[in-house]
Amino acid sequence: MRTVATGAEAKLFEITSSLRASSDGYYALHYHFSRLQEEFRSDYQIKIAINVLSDLFKGLDSVLFLLKDFDIVVLYNGTNRGLLEKAIFQLRYLFMDDALAYTDDGYENEDFCSVYDLEFQWRDFFVSCKRKLGKDIEEVEKKQRQQTKDVIQSPKGGRSKLHIFSPSYLVQIIDELKNIEIGSCLRSQPVCAVLRGKEPKIIFKEVYTNIKNLQKLLSLNVDLMSSKTLFKYLTKILDKKVLNALKQQELSNKNPISINLNVKTLFSEEFAEFDSQIAQKHKSSIIIEIHIADIFEDIQKFLVAQKELQNLGYRICLDGLDSESFMQIDRKNLGFDLAKLSWNPEMGTKTSKDKSLIEAINKCGKNRIILCHCSSKEAIDFGKEVGISLFQGRYIDALTNPTAKVIN
Repeated sequence: MRTVATGAEAKLFEITSSLRASSDGYYALHYHFSRLQEEFRSDYQIKIAINVLSDLFKGLDSVLFLLKDFDIVVLYNGTNRGLLEKAIFQLRYLFMDDALAYTDDGYENEDFCSVYDLEFQWRDFFVSCKRKLGKDIEEVEKKQRQQTKDVIQSPKGGRSKLHIFSPSYLVQIIDELKNIEIGSCLRSQPVCAVLRGKEPKIIFKEVYTNIKNLQKLLSLNVDLMSSKTLFKYLTKILDKKVLNALKQQELSNKNPISINLNVKTLFSEEFAEFDSQIAQKHKSSIIIEIHIADIFEDIQKFLVAQKELQNLGYRICLDGLDSESFMQIDRKNLGFDLAKLSWNPEMGTKTSKDKSLIEAINKCGKNRIILCHCSSKEAIDFGKEVGISLFQGRYIDALTNPTAKVIN
């Protein structure tokens, strides 16, 4: 379970808005703890309540929001209604001495917690959120309206403007994506081995969706990357379209590829169908890239997927690592095969921080690290100095295909 405390009101509103298009299987629990007597509403007691919920929903697709007035909202995606009842019962028992939990005659107080089945009650919950969050939501909506007015001018000959991606656009974009042929938006970028005195050798190619091309296929002029939360939601839909496009192509050991997928996608019917159409001998040539932020949203779910993928024959690559996050990961615990470390010019400065990075590189295994976003020779020089031999980025693109007109 993920917990959101800072900016919880705005985040709850944004996520709830995004669920309008696909709320099947989602439930919301709204604990009205702002109505507790002051003696039962201490930071300590609220923290206990959060810990109880975190234990109950551990490893499940769920988010807890701690609002400014001590109300708690839980969004849960699953089918276990009994778990919801248990979550209400345990917290009701925790606050049993308060009249909010039980009435004077010993009956359960319905005002303690509101339950919403979002497949049927999304609008009720959304209206409740807007009414509850009041000024916080007014500020969010005001900001979204202002962002929509602030347009990004495109080059001459292109479409006139790109609007900020807000929840109001989400439903239409999802509808349009259903009919878009994603294959025309797929690009590839090589990952190469660069050894001293030798030309770069392509080891595999990362297949990805070019978002600028995708935006041109939409009737709405929307900058899909301008909202991380909404774009994250869209990637789950894009994952499935990419898998459908790839299963129609001939994949073999001669053309190894990597694809970036959400953890949730790995449990989908689309991935199962994709897997069923890949010959066993070719699965080792497919690398599944998973972003580090997605992994830590539900690490238990990732570990289940990691074990299953590797049993099937696929390899796993951690993506989205900067020098700080790279130093925090442990390959033995996470069980990945490769890791992408993003280059930045501050690397190689001979500071104590840099020494810690080199120690982390050695611990992970130099031959398992891909230095990515390499935009200059300086990046390659640093990589070689610390023993890294796998590289990705525009500088590598230029070395392998100097006449290319397309820029990744």
